[in-house]
Amino acid sequence: YSVVQHAQSAMRSAIGEMELDEILHGRSRLNALIKGSLQEAAIAWGMEVKRYEITEITPDEEIRIAMDKQAAAERDRREQVLRAEGDKRRAELTSEGVKIG
Repeated sequence: YSVVQHAQSAMRSAIGEMELDEILHGRSRLNALIKGSLQEAAIAWGMEVKRYEITEITPDEEIRIAMDKQAAAERDRREQVLRAEGDKRRAELTSEGVKIG
């Protein structure tokens, strides 16, 4: 029972130190942080932690909606950057064409 409580506490602590994107895409780092914390406590109990694994993280609906909005905004931003770079290149080529002609 103490090990389970400590694992939950360690998980909350590790999650509290990370950004949402890190949590969702960096499970291996999260697992390592929690395993390290558990191992420190386990030594005093005469135990060894071999492995700790979070297999799935499921954000609630509100967070999923926010993540979808963030992803859409990032796609829009990339589209605007590519469009601006294309416009700039077209202007450069048009300017060079005027110089040659």
